Amino acid sequence: MASFLKHKETYEISKGKAYATLWRQRQLALQNKIQNQHDFNTKIKNYPIQLLKSIEEFSLSYDENRYEMATIIDAIRSLVSICQKEGKALSSYETRFRNLRDITVAQLGGEIILHKIIGSGVDINGKAQKEAWEKMMAYLFLERVLKEQY
Repeated sequence: MASFLKHKETYEISKGKAYATLWRQRQLALQNKIQNQHDFNTKIKNYPIQLLKSIEEFSLSYDENRYEMATIIDAIRSLVSICQKEGKALSSYETRFRNLRDITVAQLGGEIILHKIIGSGVDINGKAQKEAWEKMMAYLFLERVLKEQY
């Protein structure tokens, strides 16, 4: 029983430290947005996992006051211009790429429909569309890898 209580105390201390670290690393504007959520005091404050989910939500939504076409173009531009950085691991590039891909899809409201690739008369929400999108993302990913490292 004493061991359990010690682990529980360590957990509570570590949870507080994790929350504080995440909170300090956010810009003041993002902190304000998170604090203004109706459930901040009950569900987010002092809960690092919930804080991360809230940070992700605001990061994917961008600034809702911006012109929406500018937000979409910025997301697309970031996706097509990302590349593996010199001296960085492929896994780091893959994580950054996936995050930008997800942000772009969120800003577009879905994947880009590639009519020329999937052909006419095909269900645009079907398997052919999904495969075309995945092929395009795979090509884009591989195109921006530092080829001399592999």
